[in-house]
Amino acid sequence: MIAYHEAGHVVMAIHKGAKVKAVSIDLPDFVADRFDADGLTLETTWPSRKGTRKNKGLVLLAGMISVDILSGCRADNYGDDRNRSDLQKFSELWPTKEDAQGNLCELYAEAAEFLFQSKTWEQVKIIAETLLKRRWLLDFEVKLYIESVVNEKGKRALEDYLEIIEIAHRRKRPR
Repeated sequence: MIAYHEAGHVVMAIHKGAKVKAVSIDLPDFVADRFDADGLTLETTWPSRKGTRKNKGLVLLAGMISVDILSGCRADNYGDDRNRSDLQKFSELWPTKEDAQGNLCELYAEAAEFLFQSKTWEQVKIIAETLLKRRWLLDFEVKLYIESVVNEKGKRALEDYLEIIEIAHRRKRPR
């Protein structure tokens, strides 16, 4: 579930204009140090005009919604640490608690509608499944995986990248 939670954040962040530095469900120390990040994380930067409350709110809700979609029902796990943390951050985006509550339902619906789209959900799935295998992805890898769902050129680029990685791993193996 954590992989789908993080993948939902990633896909929404990219579609809303954030620059994803790294995403992880178990970030190795050498990567965490490079990006000043923790273990379970999504590290993003926002161009100033894209980093609106609304966009950041959509990204925060997307993790929880992805798990809702995967499980086939609206989460009753809002007490889960990841969801609680995201909801707390969502609340902190708005000047008052009432503003946060007023925007929650509207943005939840908007994020859910976006994530339910078949191409979008395919992007979430490919990121999540890759995180389950690899545990972390860097910025260019996230882009390759997302583009592989969007078009043939992206698919070929990912295949080429994975072939290069396989060749590199074979050369590292002792004979």
